[in-house]
Amino acid sequence: MSDQEDQNSPDFDLGQATADLSLEDIIEFFNAKLKNHNCPACLENSWTDVRAADSIHGLIAQPLNGPVTVPAPMYPLVSVSCNNCGFIRSHMAAFVLSWKESNGKK
Repeated sequence: MSDQEDQNSPDFDLGQATADLSLEDIIEFFNAKLKNHNCPACLENSWTDVRAADSIHGLIAQPLNGPVTVPAPMYPLVSVSCNNCGFIRSHMAAFVLSWKESNGKK
Protein backbone atom coordinates (compact mmCIF):
# COMPACT_ATOMS: atom_id res chain seq x y z
CA MET A 1 0.00 0.00 0.00
CA SER A 2 1.37 3.40 -0.94
CA ASP A 3 1.52 6.40 1.41
CA GLN A 4 -1.27 8.00 -0.66
CA GLU A 5 -3.56 5.06 0.19
CA ASP A 6 -2.74 4.91 3.93
CA GLN A 7 -5.26 7.12 5.77
CA ASN A 8 -2.76 7.69 8.58
CA SER A 9 -0.06 9.01 6.25
CA PRO A 10 0.52 12.79 6.23
CA ASP A 11 0.48 12.52 2.39
CA PHE A 12 -3.01 10.99 2.37
CA ASP A 13 -5.54 13.16 0.50
CA LEU A 14 -9.00 12.33 1.90
CA GLY A 15 -10.67 14.60 -0.64
CA GLN A 16 -9.06 12.80 -3.59
CA ALA A 17 -9.68 9.38 -2.08
CA THR A 18 -13.34 10.32 -1.57
CA ALA A 19 -13.63 11.52 -5.17
CA ASP A 20 -12.15 8.19 -6.33
CA LEU A 21 -14.91 6.16 -4.63
CA SER A 22 -17.38 4.76 -7.15
CA LEU A 23 -21.12 4.31 -6.73
CA GLU A 24 -20.38 0.56 -6.75
CA ASP A 25 -18.02 1.05 -3.75
CA ILE A 26 -20.74 2.95 -1.88
CA ILE A 27 -23.43 0.34 -2.64
CA GLU A 28 -21.06 -2.47 -1.57
CA PHE A 29 -20.49 -0.57 1.70
CA PHE A 30 -24.28 -0.31 2.19
CA ASN A 31 -24.68 -4.04 1.53
CA ALA A 32 -21.93 -4.94 4.00
CA LYS A 33 -22.64 -2.50 6.81
CA LEU A 34 -26.30 -1.48 6.77
CA LYS A 35 -29.14 -3.62 8.03
CA ASN A 36 -31.61 -1.78 5.80
CA HIS A 37 -30.61 -0.45 2.37
CA ASN A 38 -34.00 1.06 1.62
CA CYS A 39 -34.67 4.77 1.59
CA PRO A 40 -35.98 5.77 5.04
CA ALA A 41 -38.51 8.13 3.42
CA CYS A 42 -40.17 5.97 0.72
CA LEU A 43 -38.69 2.47 1.31
CA GLU A 44 -37.40 2.11 -2.28
CA ASN A 45 -33.88 0.75 -2.85
CA SER A 46 -32.54 2.62 -5.87
CA TRP A 47 -29.72 5.14 -5.42
CA THR A 48 -27.79 7.64 -7.55
CA ASP A 49 -24.41 9.16 -6.68
CA VAL A 50 -24.98 12.92 -6.27
CA ARG A 51 -21.35 13.94 -5.97
CA ALA A 52 -20.13 16.23 -8.73
CA ALA A 53 -16.91 15.15 -10.44
CA ASP A 54 -15.11 18.37 -9.53
CA SER A 55 -16.28 18.83 -5.94
CA ILE A 56 -16.39 17.14 -2.55
CA HIS A 57 -19.50 16.98 -0.39
CA GLY A 58 -18.85 17.51 3.27
CA LEU A 59 -19.98 18.79 6.61
CA ILE A 60 -18.36 22.02 7.69
CA ALA A 61 -17.94 22.39 11.44
CA GLN A 62 -18.38 25.82 12.99
CA PRO A 63 -18.75 26.71 16.67
CA LEU A 64 -22.25 27.53 17.89
CA ASN A 65 -20.91 30.38 20.01
CA GLY A 66 -17.90 32.39 19.00
CA PRO A 67 -16.14 33.46 15.85
CA VAL A 68 -16.34 31.57 12.57
CA THR A 69 -13.20 29.57 11.80
CA VAL A 70 -11.62 30.09 8.38
CA PRO A 71 -10.86 27.67 6.92
CA ALA A 72 -13.41 25.58 8.76
CA PRO A 73 -12.82 21.91 9.51
CA MET A 74 -14.53 19.83 6.80
CA TYR A 75 -15.58 16.20 6.99
CA PRO A 76 -15.91 14.66 3.49
CA LEU A 77 -19.06 12.66 2.82
CA VAL A 78 -20.28 10.20 0.24
CA SER A 79 -23.83 11.12 -0.70
CA VAL A 80 -26.46 9.26 -2.68
CA SER A 81 -29.98 10.26 -3.62
CA CYS A 82 -33.06 8.04 -3.75
CA ASN A 83 -34.21 7.68 -7.36
CA ASN A 84 -37.85 7.60 -6.22
CA CYS A 85 -38.23 10.53 -3.79
CA GLY A 86 -34.90 12.41 -3.81
CA PHE A 87 -33.98 11.73 -0.16
CA ILE A 88 -30.22 12.25 0.28
CA ARG A 89 -28.30 9.75 2.39
CA SER A 90 -24.78 10.71 3.46
CA HIS A 91 -22.04 8.73 5.19
CA MET A 92 -18.62 9.85 6.41
CA ALA A 93 -16.19 9.12 3.58
CA ALA A 94 -13.50 7.95 6.01
CA PHE A 95 -15.75 5.05 7.12
CA VAL A 96 -16.40 3.94 3.54
CA LEU A 97 -12.70 4.23 2.66
CA SER A 98 -11.66 2.32 5.79
CA TRP A 99 -14.15 -0.45 4.99
CA LYS A 100 -12.94 -0.61 1.39
CA GLU A 101 -9.28 -0.79 2.50
CA SER A 102 -9.94 -3.45 5.18
CA ASN A 103 -11.69 -5.60 2.57
CA GLY A 104 -8.76 -5.43 0.16
CA LYS A 105 -10.61 -3.38 -2.44
CA LYS A 106 -8.59 -1.10 -4.70
